[in-house]
Amino acid sequence: MTSEALTRIREMLRANPLQGDLATMRANMERGSAAAPPLPGDVKRELANAGGVSAEWIVAPGARDDRVLVYFHGGGYAMGSLATHRPLCARLSRLASVRVLNVAYRLAPEHPHPAAVDDATVAVRWVYAQGIAPSRVAIGGDSAGGGLTLATLLALRDAGAPLPAAAFCISPWTDLSASGDSIRTKAADDPMVTEGPLRELAKLYLGGKDARTPLASPLFANLRGLPPLLVQVGSDELLLDDSTRFASRARDAGVDVTLEVWEDMFHVWHAFGDMLPEAVRASERIGAWLRPHLSGPADADALAAIEEIKQLKARYFRLMDTKQWDAMREVFAKDARLFDEESQTGWTGRDAIMAGLPSVLAQARTVHHGHMPEIELVSANEARGVWAMDDWVDTPEFTLNGWGHYHERYVFEDGAWRIADERISRLRVVRTAKAKLAKRGQTPIGQRKQGRKKR
Repeated sequence: MTSEALTRIREMLRANPLQGDLATMRANMERGSAAAPPLPGDVKRELANAGGVSAEWIVAPGARDDRVLVYFHGGGYAMGSLATHRPLCARLSRLASVRVLNVAYRLAPEHPHPAAVDDATVAVRWVYAQGIAPSRVAIGGDSAGGGLTLATLLALRDAGAPLPAAAFCISPWTDLSASGDSIRTKAADDPMVTEGPLRELAKLYLGGKDARTPLASPLFANLRGLPPLLVQVGSDELLLDDSTRFASRARDAGVDVTLEVWEDMFHVWHAFGDMLPEAVRASERIGAWLRPHLSGPADADALAAIEEIKQLKARYFRLMDTKQWDAMREVFAKDARLFDEESQTGWTGRDAIMAGLPSVLAQARTVHHGHMPEIELVSANEARGVWAMDDWVDTPEFTLNGWGHYHERYVFEDGAWRIADERISRLRVVRTAKAKLAKRGQTPIGQRKQGRKKR
């Protein structure tokens, strides 16, 4: 069931169709963005020179420093700017927990094809040069920006450059020859796009080139080797077939494609933000799809290392309860601190801790340990603990700092303690490029002896 807001927005769009000369259409598009609400106060915006291409960073709270979405705006390759798509970029930054590089590629007819593709590939390569691994980079765009997203992947692939981890397209323009049946069958349904202006914009961008040029119309390209793709399109779109045919050809080429046809939606309905519930849900879907695709192998390695550390600590705890002190010395690989809150007594270093543990366990109800849980004795045969972890994993290019809280309950049965149940309340792995640390004059976490955060 469609929302009431959808009906109102359709009526508004039909009353103000996209038409007129290019200068008028450009002005109208900018005027529409100026009337939109300002960015939320907690979203940061900073201009950037992406290898000579104008751009800006859009960063919402919670965005990961090591994950980037490069976004290409729509507008028929001849309209649009940083301002017109800033709200959508802010929304995607928040939903996908990524920094967004909003790119102002050169526009036609002043700069016809392949200027936009050249600028887009330069921007992606520039992001790589900032120390962001391709496995942490996604690209995306709407309408012409969706077609440009696909053309950028093709250009990077053909140049032998690393590809981003994933890409998404909103109502992509993949066929500048307008050969899809939906150009005609959906003409009365789409209030956003009409055939006449669409064909004129294609001519301006092509600058006399063949409309089936692969980097202008990705529908006609060899699509092998592209990363996972998400394509969202409305069922009422003039460009519906640009998405459905592209998705079919990409699947035939072995590409992992997720095609979503949203019922009753028109071209780039996402642009209406919080006004349209369907726009909110579609944007949320993009964020949910992007996050796992940007969780690359470095994070997986760190999570595996953190799990190993957790098992190490669990083994240490079991050895402690059975007073196997020699075995504990072998397992206990880190310097740590032990502090008894009740007696206000502390021990530092392996040997001191080994000497202090028996008295603490015999007298204290709560134990705090630098690399062990906080343990509270509930009764003679039950205890509860929280493993508060802050450990690091070094890789050749990155330092990963992992931390988490594991809640556990222990019971004393048959002469020994055992873990009765456990749950994870919080776990996070943060990756920091060593090049970035060096630039800041910092030392990788794993090489520091002081300054660890206490959780």
